[in-house]
Amino acid sequence: MDRQAAIAILFGCATALCWGFSDYFAARATRVVGPLTAAFLVNTLGALTFALIFVLFIRTPEKITWDGFLFASSGGVLVGLGSIAFFRSLAVGPITLVTPISSVYPLVTATITVSFFAVRLSIWQALGTILVVFGVMLATQVFVKHGRTGGGPRIALLAAGCWGAGFSLIAQAVGRIGWAHTTLIELAFVVLTFLVFLSFAEDRKQVFAKLNYRIAGSRFILGAALIQLVGAVFFNVGLTYGPQAGPIVASLSSTYPAITVLLALRYFRERLDPIPFAGALIGIAGVVMLSVGQ
Repeated sequence: MDRQAAIAILFGCATALCWGFSDYFAARATRVVGPLTAAFLVNTLGALTFALIFVLFIRTPEKITWDGFLFASSGGVLVGLGSIAFFRSLAVGPITLVTPISSVYPLVTATITVSFFAVRLSIWQALGTILVVFGVMLATQVFVKHGRTGGGPRIALLAAGCWGAGFSLIAQAVGRIGWAHTTLIELAFVVLTFLVFLSFAEDRKQVFAKLNYRIAGSRFILGAALIQLVGAVFFNVGLTYGPQAGPIVASLSSTYPAITVLLALRYFRERLDPIPFAGALIGIAGVVMLSVGQ
């Protein structure tokens, strides 16, 4: 194993660790202020924190190009839409299913890569794709006429689709304008996406009525915002360590539900439905095969 691959593994593991804990804090926050308010505050606080750090401490030689800006901004919009869907799925639950299902985003990334960048899948990646699709079908109970899992897993699948497409664009931006500029633009457009979405949401008055310093200072909101931001930085920085870094970081980062599920079982007293949960685990196994089976 070369040095760059080893560093990519470290960044992927660090990302998974951060996102696993941030999703737990996010789930707690949705139960206090609702999914839209929690999602808006978490992402806005994260964006403002990084903007402040960027202005005060970050000096980067990369210049912003138009193509890099378009990739980063488009990726930010998709990540923002995915975050809205994910927080809604956390509110519906169960957390032990929605977090594993939301982690299958590398399948979408691989599909976009094959379709638009003329990259061929290896046998292992093809098998991984089959496992992901089969696992998601089990987890969302599409084989059952009246699935018992409810809407949460299906909304989480929408989040995974948005994230997969968004991360593929962000990876292109990192290669053009560097991780720092990409992260700044991405987070800015995540917040803009929330503002546009909230302006048309039916419950926008209730959302804005809940916004105040006391709620923004909640330990669950702050914890989710800061830990999620650190994870996003780890993810984007990890993409810079050679062409093999993307699959490594993506595959390892997608294992974050292991932490969230354990915390949900401990603190939310959720009950595991064996078939959907097995499907979620199969999906994660397929993601790992898809990402590293080159």
